[in-house]
Amino acid sequence: MTKTQFRKFINKSVFEHVSKNYPDFEIDDNEGGGRVYFIDTTSDRPGDDSIMYERSTHTMCTLNWSNERIKGVERELEIWINNLIQQHQ
Repeated sequence: MTKTQFRKFINKSVFEHVSKNYPDFEIDDNEGGGRVYFIDTTSDRPGDDSIMYERSTHTMCTLNWSNERIKGVERELEIWINNLIQQHQ
Protein backbone atom coordinates (compact mmCIF):
# COMPACT_ATOMS: atom_id res chain seq x y z
CA MET A 1 0.00 0.00 0.00
CA THR A 2 1.40 3.41 -0.94
CA LYS A 3 1.57 6.27 1.57
CA THR A 4 -1.39 7.96 -0.10
CA GLN A 5 -3.47 4.79 -0.02
CA PHE A 6 -2.51 4.27 3.62
CA ARG A 7 -3.57 7.81 4.60
CA LYS A 8 -6.86 7.46 2.73
CA PHE A 9 -7.52 4.10 4.39
CA ILE A 10 -6.84 5.50 7.89
CA ASN A 11 -8.98 8.59 7.28
CA LYS A 12 -11.88 6.58 5.90
CA SER A 13 -11.66 4.21 8.87
CA VAL A 14 -11.63 7.13 11.33
CA PHE A 15 -14.70 8.75 9.76
CA GLU A 16 -16.59 5.45 9.76
CA HIS A 17 -15.60 4.80 13.38
CA VAL A 18 -16.75 8.25 14.52
CA SER A 19 -20.05 7.94 12.63
CA LYS A 20 -20.75 4.51 14.09
CA ASN A 21 -19.55 4.97 17.68
CA TYR A 22 -20.31 8.65 18.28
CA PRO A 23 -23.68 9.29 16.60
CA ASP A 24 -24.05 12.62 18.44
CA PHE A 25 -21.04 13.97 16.57
CA GLU A 26 -21.24 15.80 13.26
CA ILE A 27 -18.28 15.46 10.91
CA ASP A 28 -17.51 18.89 9.42
CA ASP A 29 -14.88 19.12 6.70
CA ASN A 30 -15.89 22.47 5.23
CA GLU A 31 -12.82 24.32 6.49
CA GLY A 32 -10.43 22.71 4.03
CA GLY A 33 -6.70 22.48 4.45
CA GLY A 34 -6.84 18.91 5.69
CA ARG A 35 -8.68 19.73 8.90
CA VAL A 36 -11.88 17.98 9.89
CA TYR A 37 -13.95 18.77 12.96
CA PHE A 38 -15.91 16.28 15.02
CA ILE A 39 -18.57 18.47 16.64
CA ASP A 40 -20.68 17.40 19.62
CA THR A 41 -24.20 18.32 18.52
CA THR A 42 -25.57 17.81 22.05
CA SER A 43 -23.39 20.59 23.46
CA ASP A 44 -24.65 24.10 24.06
CA ARG A 45 -21.17 25.25 22.96
CA PRO A 46 -20.53 23.20 19.79
CA GLY A 47 -17.71 25.47 18.63
CA ASP A 48 -15.82 24.88 21.85
CA ASP A 49 -16.83 21.25 22.27
CA SER A 50 -15.31 19.82 19.14
CA ILE A 51 -12.25 17.85 18.11
CA MET A 52 -10.02 18.98 15.27
CA TYR A 53 -8.62 16.03 13.29
CA GLU A 54 -5.68 16.51 10.92
CA ARG A 55 -6.01 14.19 7.91
CA SER A 56 -2.35 14.08 6.92
CA THR A 57 -0.86 13.36 10.36
CA HIS A 58 -3.85 11.55 11.92
CA THR A 59 -3.59 13.72 15.02
CA MET A 60 -6.26 15.51 17.03
CA CYS A 61 -6.60 18.59 19.16
CA THR A 62 -9.24 20.02 21.45
CA LEU A 63 -9.48 23.36 23.16
CA ASN A 64 -8.29 23.52 26.77
CA TRP A 65 -11.77 24.65 27.85
CA SER A 66 -13.64 21.87 26.03
CA ASN A 67 -15.84 19.76 28.26
CA GLU A 68 -14.55 16.53 29.79
CA ARG A 69 -16.64 14.37 27.45
CA ILE A 70 -14.86 15.83 24.42
CA LYS A 71 -11.45 15.38 26.02
CA GLY A 72 -12.33 11.76 26.82
CA VAL A 73 -13.48 11.06 23.28
CA GLU A 74 -10.26 12.62 21.97
CA ARG A 75 -8.19 10.26 24.14
CA GLU A 76 -10.25 7.24 23.04
CA LEU A 77 -9.87 8.17 19.37
CA GLU A 78 -6.11 8.74 19.71
CA ILE A 79 -5.69 5.25 21.17
CA TRP A 80 -7.93 3.71 18.51
CA ILE A 81 -6.13 5.48 15.65
CA ASN A 82 -2.67 4.58 16.97
CA ASN A 83 -3.70 0.92 17.23
CA LEU A 84 -5.12 1.01 13.70
CA ILE A 85 -1.91 2.53 12.32
CA GLN A 86 0.24 -0.08 14.09
CA GLN A 87 -1.90 -2.93 12.77
CA HIS A 88 -1.53 -1.81 9.16
CA GLN A 89 2.09 -0.73 8.96
